[in-house]
Amino acid sequence: MWVPPSPQGATAGASPGTTCPSAMLWAFLIEQSGNWRNGSTLPSRSEHVGIEALLFPDGADPRGAKEKLNAAFEAAEAEKRGQGDRAPGTPEPAIPAPDRCLGRDAELARMVAVLVATGTATALVLGEGGIGKTTLTRAAANTPQAIARFGARRHEVELVTATTATAMQDAIATALGADPKQGLPAIRARLAPGPSLLVLDNLETLWEADAQKVEALLRALAEVPGLALMASIRGAESPRSPRWAHRCDLSPLGEAEARALFLDIAHRIRGDDPLLGPLLAELGGLPLAIELVARQAEPDDSLRRVLAAWRKRGPSLADGRADPKHRHASLARSIEVSLASPRLTEAGKRLFRLLGALPAGLAAEDEAPLLGDDAAPAVRALRAVGLAREREGRLDLLPPVRRHAAEKHPPTAEEQRGWVAHYLALARKQGERVGWPGGAAAAARLRPELGNLDAAFAAAAGCGLLGEAVGAIHGYGRFGYFLGLGGAGLRALAEACRAAGDHIGEARCVLSLADIALTRSDHPAARVGYETAQPIYRAIGDRLGEANCIQRLADIALERSDHAAARASYEAA
Repeated sequence: MWVPPSPQGATAGASPGTTCPSAMLWAFLIEQSGNWRNGSTLPSRSEHVGIEALLFPDGADPRGAKEKLNAAFEAAEAEKRGQGDRAPGTPEPAIPAPDRCLGRDAELARMVAVLVATGTATALVLGEGGIGKTTLTRAAANTPQAIARFGARRHEVELVTATTATAMQDAIATALGADPKQGLPAIRARLAPGPSLLVLDNLETLWEADAQKVEALLRALAEVPGLALMASIRGAESPRSPRWAHRCDLSPLGEAEARALFLDIAHRIRGDDPLLGPLLAELGGLPLAIELVARQAEPDDSLRRVLAAWRKRGPSLADGRADPKHRHASLARSIEVSLASPRLTEAGKRLFRLLGALPAGLAAEDEAPLLGDDAAPAVRALRAVGLAREREGRLDLLPPVRRHAAEKHPPTAEEQRGWVAHYLALARKQGERVGWPGGAAAAARLRPELGNLDAAFAAAAGCGLLGEAVGAIHGYGRFGYFLGLGGAGLRALAEACRAAGDHIGEARCVLSLADIALTRSDHPAARVGYETAQPIYRAIGDRLGEANCIQRLADIALERSDHAAARASYEAA
């Protein structure tokens, strides 16, 4: 049996088989166990059991000496097994490098600086699904600085299927080549001998399910000397422990970066393709959406087909061919993973449905009127899981996420009626103030809501609010006339009024649309509008409406210096 040598300073005459060794002997043995990794002095497992029995006959573990000795043995055995499975001189498998990491130079530089700093480093990458968290962590792990510091001691653990802290620990042990049955000591031993990098991908699933134990395990890992711990998590919340030295909140790509990513994949598309800008705007800077749609465009030299397909099919176009159920291969799947989070409350799901119907997002002052007491917790929950973000004081979804919400998770009938009525009332009350004292504040209130106002007018008939929409036309029309904005909602409302036989509502829509065109100096469109509205007013006996149309035609003639026509129309009016 392997017998440890007698260190200088051990108790004279002591026999390992009869007397418990001193603390100095324990220290000596643990120091010598560091040499086990060269394989020349590594005892067999049965010999190690004998050593343990001699050193700790009563099972006690003073000062953690027994745990340290066991950890050193397990680490040496695991390394020996790993070397046996690999060809001589072949390094351990490293973290795969991403094909591309565009538009993240600043984030990457900051991340690497934290990881290669002396001592234990902790870094967390946060953001919505498909924003590029895994791409960034893999890119950071494969930089020259990371390779120089950690070499082959770079390990990645995918945790998407783990649901408990125990499963997380087992996955880490397996990735390190340690025996999962030996638990945390074996993991520490595998990481401790030199600078190591451990990347934990998709931490959110098991953190949501087992937060306290997961945080305890993270804290234990962060305490390993020389370890750089990097993790990614879906959403805007981070585990309370350990203390993260750096948090990186990823944002959508800017227009230039999104363009570069798209063209890097769809290499036949010209950079000056006139459809590229509109398509990228609808993809909202979300890297996963850009990459998957670019792959659809890869065989083409024009975006005509792909843009038409996106507008028809939406996020379902962004499905990978190999495995559409995988979150990295399907935009829709990635969004549904976030929606399934236990952190997302029913109020949060209601808010998600609402935001899917609001093209302009939700202003803070409209949260309580639409959500009541659930407003604050709903906003927090939706942001926590990475489905919504604040932009210029408004809560909003990225365009492809909004499209998915609108198609797959529309508001209930009650919710639909509630938000439509809210924005119709806003158009009526605030719009009628425009052009009068205090009108500037009313116009400023309505301007960022234009997309929502148009959506409300377009949806009014479908939820039984046609009368309320007709009553709001005047306010919307004044706002549009003075600022030269809007019109889409009124075109949809005019069609609905015509279908319902509401001639007054139809005439008011057409007149307001003509007024907006006149403000924009679009005289041909304005003239067509007034000439269309005039006979409608005449048919229903609305003399004032008819006179207004004639007067506006006179205004157009005067602006075009057709004084004779202008005089005749003014006299007729």
